Parts: sequence; C-alpha cells; structure tokens
Amino acid sequence: MPGLGLIDRAYDTDTTFDPLREKHPWARFAHYLDDLNKSRSGQAVYKLLYAARHGQGYHNVKEAEVGTAKWEVRPCPRVLPASVSRISSLYGRFLPANHI
Repeated sequence: MPGLGLIDRAYDTDTTFDPLREKHPWARFAHYLDDLNKSRSGQAVYKLLYAARHGQGYHNVKEAEVGTAKWEVRPCPRVLPASVSRISSLYGRFLPANHI
C-alpha cells in the first residue's frame, strides 16, 4: 500500500515547514504532529497509533491447500511467549471497542 495508508493532504504547518510541498507526506505529518504537541503542551498529547495487518501469507495459501480442518489440528511448532498472547488480546479488545 503506497504511503502505508497516509492520505496526502495539506497541514496547517505546511506554510512554514514545506511551502512547496516537496517533502514526503510522512515528514509533513510528523512535523504537524510535533507542532500539535508543542502548541498544546499541558492541554493534550497527540500520539500516532499505527496498526497494520499483513496480506495473504504462505500460511493462508497452505490452509487453502489442505483445508481449514486439517490446518487447525496441525501442532504449533513453537510456544508463543506470553507477551504475544497479551498483545493479541489487547488488539482483540481495543480495535472493536474503538470501531477501527
């Protein structure tokens, strides 16, 4: 996905940071986000949360090849650390709750 989903748009800070719109959209967005945090110090904090999902991987192809029933009973080659389970659980609760 070009630009990783960032919409190329004008920001209030473009007039001083990039008046000719020559910089990359992510550079302009990062500058705008920094400016928001500086100008509203103590009132608000703006952060960027970027969640991405990969496309079709080798495991999706193999599941289609052998069928879901056989794929689901396949033993896991390694045990995932507890932190991965917690992250998955957080995403599972966060995304639906925030309508993302």
